[in-house]
Amino acid sequence: MDPPDRIPLQLDLEINSSILGCRDGLVLILNPTRRRFLVWDPVSGEHRRVAVPPECDGNEMRVRQAAVVRAGAGEFHFQIVFLGVDGKDTRAFGCVYSSETSKWGKIISTPLPLFCWECCHMKIPGVLIGDCLYWSLRGYQPPIAIIEFDLDKQRT
Repeated sequence: MDPPDRIPLQLDLEINSSILGCRDGLVLILNPTRRRFLVWDPVSGEHRRVAVPPECDGNEMRVRQAAVVRAGAGEFHFQIVFLGVDGKDTRAFGCVYSSETSKWGKIISTPLPLFCWECCHMKIPGVLIGDCLYWSLRGYQPPIAIIEFDLDKQRT
């Protein structure tokens, strides 16, 4: 197709990057080596890199899944909802990043059910229903539980 109907899908991904999901016309990419997210609008070409929460060191807390939600119409404002687990897979952690404030919110946590491994698998994106994101937890018999993250209660 010819411009203006053509969308230039050009983005240089860093090594080890993984696409975590798409929502509201935005793509969320994680680079675990550099410990940062990339939010990309493939239509406008705008993108922004966001460091993972400083508490997420890769040992005591590591990224398991995340989601992007557009925060306003017409502007490149978004939220990243981060979901991590501790080093022993016994607790899940979550928090929200706001592009409007350029800050991560308060980290919240909850215990994970026993026999939960590969919790919140990276290749299975969360589902947004209303103001809540849901991720399924996997174990010996998937799914064994569902994590609900209420965006309305965690606004930054």
